[in-house]
Amino acid sequence: LHEENFRQSSNAVQPMREQWLSVSSQNLPKMAQHFYLSVSSWMIKMESDLAGKGKLEVDINHRATLFVKGMLMAYNISNYVATLLNLHSFLKKPMTKSGVLAVCRMAELLKSIQYTFHRRAILVAEFQSLAMNLYEIQILRALENMTDQITVSQQKHYSDRALDIMAALSLMKMVINGPGTRER
Repeated sequence: LHEENFRQSSNAVQPMREQWLSVSSQNLPKMAQHFYLSVSSWMIKMESDLAGKGKLEVDINHRATLFVKGMLMAYNISNYVATLLNLHSFLKKPMTKSGVLAVCRMAELLKSIQYTFHRRAILVAEFQSLAMNLYEIQILRALENMTDQITVSQQKHYSDRALDIMAALSLMKMVINGPGTRER
C-alpha cells in the first residue's frame, strides 16, 4: 500500500518536473544574463563600497548586507544549476548548446563570487565579529521590546501563557548575550 502511494505521487510529480525543465531550459540564457548582471553589480559594490565612510554601525550593516547578498547569489545560482542538471539527467533530456553555454557561464559566476570573497578575506576577518555583535544587539533590542510589551499586558491580567512567553524570551536573551561560540 505504501509503495502504491509512493508510485502515484511520483507519477503525479513527473509532469511538473518536465514542465519546470522545459520552462527553465527556454529561460536559461535569460537567467544566465540576469545572474551575470546581479553578480557583476555585487562585485563592483564589493570592490568599491567596503571603505568605511561614516558611522560604524551603518558601515558594518552595509558590509554585512553585501556579504550576505553574495552568499545568497552563490546559493541561488548553485541551486538553479544543480536542479537543472539533475532534472536533465533524471529525465534523460539532452541540453541544447546554448543551455550548456549558459550553465558554464553560471559556473564562471560562482567562481567569480568565490574569488571576490577570497580577495576581500581580510575585510571579512576584520569586521566579522563586529557584524555578529551588531546583529546580537539588534536581536536583543527586539527581544527587549517584546518583553516590555508582554510585561505591560501582564500587569493588566495574569496568564500562564504570558508567563511562558516571558520565560522563553528570557532564555533567548541569555543564550544570545555574550561572545559568539560554536555552540551558539
